[in-house]
Amino acid sequence: MSIDTVPAAGATALDATAAVVTRRDIQHRLLMTLGPILAALIIAGCILLAVGVDPIAYYGFVLERGLLSPLGIQQTLTRMAPLLFLAAGLIVAFRAGMWNLGGDGQFLLGGWRPPPARRSSWKSCLPGWR
Repeated sequence: MSIDTVPAAGATALDATAAVVTRRDIQHRLLMTLGPILAALIIAGCILLAVGVDPIAYYGFVLERGLLSPLGIQQTLTRMAPLLFLAAGLIVAFRAGMWNLGGDGQFLLGGWRPPPARRSSWKSCLPGWR
């Protein structure tokens, strides 16, 4: 048996400290994840109150129509997919050390562009640059 396999006398104290750090790390991650979401809901609730809408009823309506009905789930996923692809592309760019701050504009311009078969519609959309 080698010296490396024999547990040291202070190993149990180090393990207990590591568990406390892990618990704090989990609490910190939860706070950093859920904190901004709760702050956004509170700020949006204040704005809804300012315009005369009940925030709780509005949030219930959004959940009911967007997540709890079959058509709502389909529409939510359909509208969410392009944004997820945009986010995935930005993650790759940021991991490579490059910045692409125009992704949202590129997404909007790509959705606005008419199909190639109707090139004549470009002339009606753009100002006259003769």
